[in-house]
Amino acid sequence: MKKISFLLVVVIVLVSVIFSACGGGSSSTQGNSVSGNVGSVSSNNVSSDDYFIWEGTKIVDLSELGFEQKEIVVPEKCTELGVAALADTTSVETVKFENPDLELSSFLFDGCTGLKNVQLPANLEIVPSSAFNGCTSLEIISLPISVTKVEDRAFYECSSLKSFVFSD
Repeated sequence: MKKISFLLVVVIVLVSVIFSACGGGSSSTQGNSVSGNVGSVSSNNVSSDDYFIWEGTKIVDLSELGFEQKEIVVPEKCTELGVAALADTTSVETVKFENPDLELSSFLFDGCTGLKNVQLPANLEIVPSSAFNGCTSLEIISLPISVTKVEDRAFYECSSLKSFVFSD
């Protein structure tokens, strides 16, 4: 009887350890989404779409998951960025834009103190006011040759900014 009880306890402990190591079989649910496009996300099935809160094809904010990333890629299907849509993150270091015709919004990266590298849209014409306001880790910015205007305070308080590079 003692052997059976001992084996039963060992089996229960092993099952508990395995169950908890697998996350209890549940997936996490991301924060509030304006349009409902950010939903359940498992660690094996995460897309860059899950880093954003969407209103149709417009990105209005970063999701909880987006705020945790070091690198984010704004997908080509994004046709518009809300004011300050990618603002106030400390963990994001690199941002890339797949849509070459996407226009940046004012205060887009406002307060992104960890931001170091941005690959801007290839056909960008205007860097809007305060787009990079307070990006204290930004050292080099590569501007596409298509840029014709940099508005007031676009790089305000970018205390580490050392150079602008115009790409061919």
